[in-house]
Amino acid sequence: MTTIDEPTSQYAFRDRPSDAGAGIGAGRHRELLEQLTTQLDPFTRRRLDRAGARTATRCLEVGAGAGTIAHWLASLVGPNGRVVATDLDPSHIPPHPRITSLTHDITRDSLPGQFDLIHARLVLAHLPTRHQVLDRLVQALTPGGALVVEEFDASWDRCVLDSPDPDADRLFTAYHHALLAVLVAAGADPGWGRNTHRALRQAGLTQVEAEFWSCTWHGGQAGCLLPRTAAGQLAEQLTSAGMPVEDLNRFRNLLLDPRLVIHGNTAVSTIGHLPR
Repeated sequence: MTTIDEPTSQYAFRDRPSDAGAGIGAGRHRELLEQLTTQLDPFTRRRLDRAGARTATRCLEVGAGAGTIAHWLASLVGPNGRVVATDLDPSHIPPHPRITSLTHDITRDSLPGQFDLIHARLVLAHLPTRHQVLDRLVQALTPGGALVVEEFDASWDRCVLDSPDPDADRLFTAYHHALLAVLVAAGADPGWGRNTHRALRQAGLTQVEAEFWSCTWHGGQAGCLLPRTAAGQLAEQLTSAGMPVEDLNRFRNLLLDPRLVIHGNTAVSTIGHLPR
């Protein structure tokens, strides 16, 4: 079994007791959701604003995670508006009077109605049937409605800006190649973020435009803790894909060092509109 070192510095990112022996574990899953929302929510809110969130009254949040974006949308739709937040596990979505939370598999379950705005973040790239799911999301739009699809660009091998470890670039490249192998083996398409613009146009949407976004993070901050958590969850798969356990430990330890500076995972946000 792969043994992942846990550093003892003040920056240590400890697993919670509920993680022990539980695979991903509820504790680590919560941490991952918190890191994603800290890193991405400001960008996502800006993009949804651009897509017309402030005039939408029927919104669908696919793969709602911690529910932070669903709650933000619920604050905009007004007393007669509605947000449907779906997830395989919606238990992390706090209740809200204008949010309907559904246990839902987007690859199999029917979509619950028609929507002015649909948002899917870090979902479609992981689905082998992503193009069929995209078609179903387009069919669930009202005329003039907007679909916003957000993914990470696969550029983890080029993100180090400054580091106390002269070997940092090699470590990030090793992680990049191993993670790509793990994702592809699981049916994901790491290049989907860049392909989404073409896919939305081919699905019949118009006014399609994309924005790439990233910012700097220091070791121990959310943008560094996110790959650290992911590397811990996927340790067995990453080492099986060729990343030596020593490199994996060094990589995860480095991500806690405040002297490390990276640009976080580059997000690709693509908006398209259904013609009226």
